[in-house]
Amino acid sequence: KGMLDIPDLKVIATEIVNQLTAEGPKATKRAKIKLAKASGKESPSMAAMMKYALPGQTLEQGKWFLQITGPAGLGKTYDTRVFGKTMGFDHHIEVQCLSDMDPRDFIAGVGVNDEGKLTPVDGPLARGWRAAAEGEKVLIVLDEMSNIPTKSKQAFQTATSPDMDGNLVLGTGKVITPATGKPYLEEIIAPMANISIVGTANAGSKYQVAPNTPAIKARFKPIYVDTD
Repeated sequence: KGMLDIPDLKVIATEIVNQLTAEGPKATKRAKIKLAKASGKESPSMAAMMKYALPGQTLEQGKWFLQITGPAGLGKTYDTRVFGKTMGFDHHIEVQCLSDMDPRDFIAGVGVNDEGKLTPVDGPLARGWRAAAEGEKVLIVLDEMSNIPTKSKQAFQTATSPDMDGNLVLGTGKVITPATGKPYLEEIIAPMANISIVGTANAGSKYQVAPNTPAIKARFKPIYVDTD
């Protein structure tokens, strides 16, 4: 489905207001706040996602991956959750990025099953890519994306660079052994239109935020938000 198939958020949120009116003024107020956030009127981050990260949106339609940066407590992550729920994504995958996380916790790798045997394990990116490759619309939220470990960053940067056909290719490191021919490392190929990625980052002197690499800057549009 294209951008024209996306439901009118004002209609959805207005219906929520109507349903909650009977519950009293506080419930109605909460619903009106959701309406304002969903329509992008109060939140620069929501407005940016509505413009650049819609499900099914292509590069030709102005798609970008986003990095939303601002002080803690502004609701950056909350806005991504509202966006994911209201815009019709099939999957909303949220990743808490930690500086010491293993590549398998981020992309894919090898783990131990209940029988004590080594087995391939999909991380959140591999799960998202697989769903997108099957035609589903996926929102991936990278909370504190500046914490992505160096050992995972190169593979991530490569995966977020579209090829000439508008696809994103994620290498999982999984060995595929075909019935005939030589074994090879798995690559998941998914249309970029099916994957929206939004990263968040806290800003301020007390946060140890590593500067973005040129590759990340080229792939993620910076969105700066502040208190109002």
